[in-house]
Formats: sequence, C-alpha cells, structure tokens
Amino acid sequence: MIRLGQRRTVAATGMLAAIGLVVVGVGDFTEWIGDHASVLRALLLVVVLQGVALLIAGATRK
Repeated sequence: MIRLGQRRTVAATGMLAAIGLVVVGVGDFTEWIGDHASVLRALLLVVVLQGVALLIAGATRK
C-alpha cells in the first residue's frame, strides 16, 4: 500500500497534523477560531487520524 519512497510523505503528513493540532490549540483564543472551533476541530481530527493511519501503515510495511 505504501512504497518505500513514500515514507517521507507519510512522516511529513504526521508532522503537519501535529503542527496543525498545536496551531488550532493556540489559535483557539482568537475570536475567529473561537467562532469556528468545532468545525476546525472536526476537520483537524480527520487529518490527525489520517496521519496516524499513514504512519502506522508505513511503520508496519517494509
């Protein structure tokens, strides 16, 4: 499913998901983020779960 050449992409996806989690957590104090927090958290959850799934798939496939 994931080729050896795609490991960097998988790692980058996981890092972007982690960075996004921090940005939304910190940005939650702003008014706009506060108004749209539930939508952004739902979208972020999808990204985080996809990143974790890709990392697991990449780690288990050799």
